[in-house]
Amino acid sequence: MIRILLIDDHPIISKGIQEMFRGRRDGVCLTCHTDTVDNAIRKFGEDRFNLVLLDLFLGSNSDPIDNIRRIKEAYPHSPVVIFSTESREIWKIKTLSAGADGYIEKVADAREIKQVLSGITQAFAERKKNAESATGRSPDKISVTKSDLILSDGQLEILRLMRKGCQQKEIAVLMDMKLSGVEKSLRQMREKLRVGTTIELVVKCIKIGLLP
Repeated sequence: MIRILLIDDHPIISKGIQEMFRGRRDGVCLTCHTDTVDNAIRKFGEDRFNLVLLDLFLGSNSDPIDNIRRIKEAYPHSPVVIFSTESREIWKIKTLSAGADGYIEKVADAREIKQVLSGITQAFAERKKNAESATGRSPDKISVTKSDLILSDGQLEILRLMRKGCQQKEIAVLMDMKLSGVEKSLRQMREKLRVGTTIELVVKCIKIGLLP
């Protein structure tokens, strides 16, 4: 059973999520809800939930990245999933790099949200199990050999530009490359680092130290 702590300060969105997860249908239920990270940490322990669904922007004075880090520190045994109307890839990279375990856009329907949450919960449990059986090594490093870490200067520059929020077409212009060349390079890096998406590629390179 996935038991959710929802941290969201938008009344309409919060009400919709509460209705979506009312009861225990499809193995997902909402057990806790509050509107700030401070309230969550003060009120709720991990015995009440096993997944945190966190709105990206909580008030004008709230720092999204700091919120993720505080939640991860307070609740180390629960995956943290960002739930936001923000669709730009730069925010997905920033939040996943900061420690979030997943990212869902608020335009997703109930079925999709439940499927994603289920997948993230299973993946989080598997990573935790692998980390515990790998004598403390980071799960991100377990499946990557030394030769996998070697990327060309050009490939690293593509990743640096993506981390800044540049789109592939912009990168092609800035690096005087064809768009197909950028796409090919990203595909080769995804295969080399054994990830499925470009966002996962950038995040993994940050975590294993290839990108500062």
